[in-house]
Amino acid sequence: MPREPLRVFVVLEDRVVPVWIARVLDAVAAAPAATLAGACVIGRGPAPRAGLAFRAYLALDRRLFAPAADPLAPVDVSAALAPVARAATPGEARADLVLKLTRAALPPDWLAAAPLGVWSFDHLESEAKGGAPFFWEIARRHPVTELALRAHTPEGTRLLARGFAATDPTSLARGRQGPLWKAAGFVARALRDATAPREEGPSGAAGACSAPAREPGALEVARFTGALGLRVARERLRLRTHEEPWFVALRPSQGSLVDGPMHGFTPIPMPGDRFYADPFLVPDGERLWLFFEDAARATGKGVIRCSEVLPGGALGESHVVLERAYHLSYPFVFQRHGAWFMLPETSAQRSVELWRAVQFPWQWKLERELLSDVRAVDPTLLEHGGRLWLFAGVSESGGAAQDELFLYSADDLTGDWRPHPENPVVSDVRHARPAGPLFHEGAVLYRPGQDCSGAYGSAFWIHRVDRLDAEGYRETPVRRVNPVWQPGLTATHSLCRAGGFDAIDGRMWVRRGKSVSDGRAG
Repeated sequence: MPREPLRVFVVLEDRVVPVWIARVLDAVAAAPAATLAGACVIGRGPAPRAGLAFRAYLALDRRLFAPAADPLAPVDVSAALAPVARAATPGEARADLVLKLTRAALPPDWLAAAPLGVWSFDHLESEAKGGAPFFWEIARRHPVTELALRAHTPEGTRLLARGFAATDPTSLARGRQGPLWKAAGFVARALRDATAPREEGPSGAAGACSAPAREPGALEVARFTGALGLRVARERLRLRTHEEPWFVALRPSQGSLVDGPMHGFTPIPMPGDRFYADPFLVPDGERLWLFFEDAARATGKGVIRCSEVLPGGALGESHVVLERAYHLSYPFVFQRHGAWFMLPETSAQRSVELWRAVQFPWQWKLERELLSDVRAVDPTLLEHGGRLWLFAGVSESGGAAQDELFLYSADDLTGDWRPHPENPVVSDVRHARPAGPLFHEGAVLYRPGQDCSGAYGSAFWIHRVDRLDAEGYRETPVRRVNPVWQPGLTATHSLCRAGGFDAIDGRMWVRRGKSVSDGRAG
């Protein structure tokens, strides 16, 4: 018998709120597991005032780096709250929980006024105490920023939802964009799991920045802005003569991908005005094909190219096999029931498109959309336990797609693709985004996942899949592959093994117009 929706009592500072909070309210109103039972407005009251130096930094930072989709932009939620019962206290609303979306202190007795306690975000609590949320991660160059939603009761505090976003290395205004949009999805997720909390995945167990619960002083601001200015100047100077393209490299397979050597790769030839990424090796009888993203360095727009891999590892015939008006990448190619299919990344279309080969590997036609109205990156298919599973990085609530791993399943390619009830099954920028096809070693299933902390595609992890079924997903990271398999690398984010070869991609600085593979990069 379905349980009654949880009754949520919302506390705000004002009816004009940051737009990320408005999205929280929209998500609660739309959640099947909850209903808005009451709302009240509590003025913030006296608050610690930022120092002159920090205020000056904030103003300059907003002027230089204000994001187009600012999560702190004000929006009036009066209309959304109009149908909500006017209750002055959680008791009057018969609330199951109090959702505190304010930095203001609540009356002490409200902590015990609802059975599930007071739910609040760590960053709002930090700001209420005079802290500087998200600043210290940038200042200390910490690669990830932690977001957390907690329930506070007289008995203690319980973690409800947690995630890790990449820290922007340059700007607080830009750097809090991803985390705040990410946080907007936490409440709906926690409401869904309120009566059966999920196990805490190992990838989210550590990594938070140990930051002081205060704003920076004048000397700290001066040191931070000085170091930042020098770093930005050096990067801009380097960009005048160099660029940082991706490239693809091959090697004959060597040992285990889980604990074996990760060296011996040779870059494939690449024109100086292009970059290559996302390699997929596809055996077809006695022949082996390499599919990969081929993109213009000037625009970044990608097409899908295919080359034959000859027995010695050299490349044979090569052609662009798929090109659209929008960007394409990550050509996941597979065979099913005698036919060849491709799932390229088509996130620019807000869809996951399935393509069928008319003449493999050179000609393809659009078969159907598996998912629509979703920004899904790097869709990766797996047949497991009698079902088809689709892994993809999905942008939830406007956050970064590489922060969240979503899982879908269907009985067949043409079936109904259903989201997993635990989505997102991973909420960590260090592990979520797919980095190539899943693979078996012995009886164990492994999933490559990108580490996009610090920089996009900076490394990838091999995860052991411990559970994959209709009710749950669990994985354990067992190996981090750093960009050290070739001198000078700055990133590596995809791996594939098939047909006696391994394919990987990497990124490195080269002189403008030069290629990693021509021996004159530097």
